[in-house]
Amino acid sequence: MITSKQNKQLKELNKIIEQKYSDESLYALEGFTIFEEAIREKVDIKDVYLAESAEAEFKDKYDYRYTVVKDEVLRSFSKTRTGKDIIFVAKKPKALNIDDIDDNLVLLLDFLQDPGNMGTIIRTADAFGIKNILTINNCVNVYNEKVLRSTMGSIFRVNVSSIDIEDLRSLLKKGYKLISTSPKGEKIEKCKFKTILAFGNEANGVSEEVFRESFKRVKIPMKGKTESLNVAIAAGISIYIMTEE
Repeated sequence: MITSKQNKQLKELNKIIEQKYSDESLYALEGFTIFEEAIREKVDIKDVYLAESAEAEFKDKYDYRYTVVKDEVLRSFSKTRTGKDIIFVAKKPKALNIDDIDDNLVLLLDFLQDPGNMGTIIRTADAFGIKNILTINNCVNVYNEKVLRSTMGSIFRVNVSSIDIEDLRSLLKKGYKLISTSPKGEKIEKCKFKTILAFGNEANGVSEEVFRESFKRVKIPMKGKTESLNVAIAAGISIYIMTEE
């Protein structure tokens, strides 16, 4: 049993949690609910770190090798207020080939910085059956622990791929049309063509670089006096409109 925060394995685990580990293909999650979701989705689980008090129950339910850690030591690595009794390391899915994308609706997130917004959008996309999200211009790392927590397991079902402007142009040449959200756009409506729907940075919106590639700009009409919506809320409403049957 590991009893010290200074243990070499735990130092490596912390680097994975912080996304500063030399092997960038790994990421860490915490909690039994998300662990069970990972098992259901056949996620490649590499290591399990278990609080001493949870060992007996774990052995009865799961067939995974694990390392036992003193309760207060493991919980000190947890990013939640109360701490969790399990932290596990998983392998990131293989990078998606952009040319393989063929969905009717794909999301593009442009310089999104807030982890909560990123995680909520991933979760919302999952709820509406969207399989692919593209990120451009240095968005927040989707394997940031706050993003992962916000997705509530949806990260296992939605492909999130970082692209550059040339990748975007390649998709447009394949027949996709880019629609960007903007306060100056026209009313958003469901499209009959393959669409990449872009949402921009929390403060500045969609970048000019992405606007220049856009087929048109759209907005959500609002009856109240507020000038704008939180980007995750706007994404949820827009996705609903674009996927409504």
